[in-house]
Amino acid sequence: MQIVIHRGAHQIGGCCTEIRTDQARILIDFGDELPEPGQVARPLELEGMTHGKPDCGGVFFTHYHGDHVGQLSSILPGIPLYMGGAAKEIFSLYQQRVSAHHSAATAETLAAIRPLHPLGRVRVRDMQVTPLAVDHSAYDAYMFLVEAQRKKILHTGDYRLHGFKGKGVLTALEKYVGQVDVLITEGTTFSRPGQEVVTERDVERKADKLLREHKYVFLLCSSTNIDRLAAFAAAAKKAGRCFVCDGYQKSILDVVTRHSGEKSPLYDFSRVLTYGQNLLPLMKEKGFCMPVRSGEWARSLAERFDPKESLFVYSMWTGYLERDPALQALLDGQNSVILHASGHGSPEQVKAVCDVVRPRVGVIPIHTDAPEQLSKAVSPHPVIALDDGVAYEL
Repeated sequence: MQIVIHRGAHQIGGCCTEIRTDQARILIDFGDELPEPGQVARPLELEGMTHGKPDCGGVFFTHYHGDHVGQLSSILPGIPLYMGGAAKEIFSLYQQRVSAHHSAATAETLAAIRPLHPLGRVRVRDMQVTPLAVDHSAYDAYMFLVEAQRKKILHTGDYRLHGFKGKGVLTALEKYVGQVDVLITEGTTFSRPGQEVVTERDVERKADKLLREHKYVFLLCSSTNIDRLAAFAAAAKKAGRCFVCDGYQKSILDVVTRHSGEKSPLYDFSRVLTYGQNLLPLMKEKGFCMPVRSGEWARSLAERFDPKESLFVYSMWTGYLERDPALQALLDGQNSVILHASGHGSPEQVKAVCDVVRPRVGVIPIHTDAPEQLSKAVSPHPVIALDDGVAYEL
């Protein structure tokens, strides 16, 4: 078997990993880079993937974030595409929304994505790919166990152990994976040493306090960060506030309710209200939490409520404030706080995963701009530091 990190060995985002044998070739993720302000993301050109004759048994997407799926539209027709079933629905809704302003995957491409399910194995010639549900800030995200030629590779994608489903990650690895030959793990937080780990439960508890102290709360978070929305919806219920959102956000929450609402009350958004001016009297009387996005609409809506009783909660990576002036402009002059839990595991959590799967050959870091930090963090597990585009023979 061979492993090639086409992009991501020394950067966060733009992820693309290839695993191949003499008979089969698969890719895991095909994402956009996260360029610095003023820079333009580079497309990733691969023979048999974006040009030439199609030559790939499947592209497996860990989740729907742009730095993992953003180059989907450049993949040659006829190459099988795989993504979580619920994730596909959420991603399709998002693509429909942004298509008027940005390049987006076509309806035909989205329809062709084959839905994955936890432990639903996919055979690609002499390879077997097993998706394992993982905790991340994207709903219905997966790790992939790739087996061929009596060898096992675990590709983690993005993950954490401090979300609502975090406790189940290590248990699933113990039960369904066991020891592997190679672990390919994200290392986003290795360039942020000593950072406090805020759990999703911490966010929920602090949100409850904020909602009791402020009658009108506007939540700035990703429309697809389902756990964050669940945390604030649960806090709003405890505080006796309405949870209100626009029609687009409600359509995403309806997907989650359909897939998981019966399994967990946390993901039952059936009682979330869809905003309309008819709700204004109720919102003013009872108070509310409402997810919003940057733009004039959110600012004009906020002006309808007493600023002394209002609060904006910024609940995303703070780096976006530097990259998106519209976000900063929305918060300027507003009473605001930052309350966020990372979608990525701490170095200690990465070590915990290593300890469970005990990679015989080594650990390959990806999705990190500090791969050199991995050796110390995961010791005594050996680290294999690769460069982009260089094949590693297993």
